[in-house]
Amino acid sequence: MAGLSVADCFEVGRQAYLGEDFYHTIMWMEEAYERSMLKPNVNETAGIILDYLQFAHYKVQVVMGY
Repeated sequence: MAGLSVADCFEVGRQAYLGEDFYHTIMWMEEAYERSMLKPNVNETAGIILDYLQFAHYKVQVVMGY
C-alpha cells in the first residue's frame, strides 16, 4: 500500500462501502485516515473519512450483534 495516496485508499474504501463490505471499508478508511493525518490541511477530508468509518463500524456491530 506504500504507493497509494489518501484519495486512492479512500476510493477503495468507498467502493467497499458501496458494496456493503463494511469489514474492508473499515480497513481502507482507517488507512486513508492515517495517511491523511500526515498531510497538512486535510481536516475536511479527514471528516469525510471518519463519517464513512463511523457508519461502517456501526454496520459491523449491527451485523455481528454487538
